[in-house]
Amino acid sequence: SSTDQEDQGVDQTLIDNETFWSSTGYDDVNSEDWVTYKLVQPLCIITSIDISVFNAYFQAGSPTYAPQRVQICIGYEHTQDWDTVEFKSEEYPLENTSETQRINLRPQMVMGGYVAIRLLGKCSIQPGDELFYTVLRHVVVWGIPIGSITSPTLRKCLLDYYSLSPKLVADIRSRYSSLSSENPYIH
Repeated sequence: SSTDQEDQGVDQTLIDNETFWSSTGYDDVNSEDWVTYKLVQPLCIITSIDISVFNAYFQAGSPTYAPQRVQICIGYEHTQDWDTVEFKSEEYPLENTSETQRINLRPQMVMGGYVAIRLLGKCSIQPGDELFYTVLRHVVVWGIPIGSITSPTLRKCLLDYYSLSPKLVADIRSRYSSLSSENPYIH
């Protein structure tokens, strides 16, 4: 994704405070950005995502910088090729408010190790440079890391449900050297 300034990276959205991630400025209201998060484990079931947009109370008019729409992409590797991800949601409209907005992915159960949020279109122009921005204050991905499930039977059922191929399991194991056949992530 783009970043307006070095201290406004995507990691700033992991803490619920006044820090934020900001896109670069665009003169096109329909411009696109994205933020990508690596999850705590390589296999997680994702159920919903909370997005809190930044309100620039210190700027003239106190603008809020929401995207017009978001699309959630989930996969097992970091990519910007949205056609190769394991899951791509419909586009969800967002309101231009600083109130937390939840994107529910249920009743589907979606599994992956990376979540990308495509930020489609812009709502607000920044006073001063007259460019369009998207600015996120906080993002929370809700779900369950497969490794935290203590029941081997339930873990196996979930992995079977998702029909993880032996090739995919081997690929995940090779990327995460901490995984072994005894590790609870994958059986």
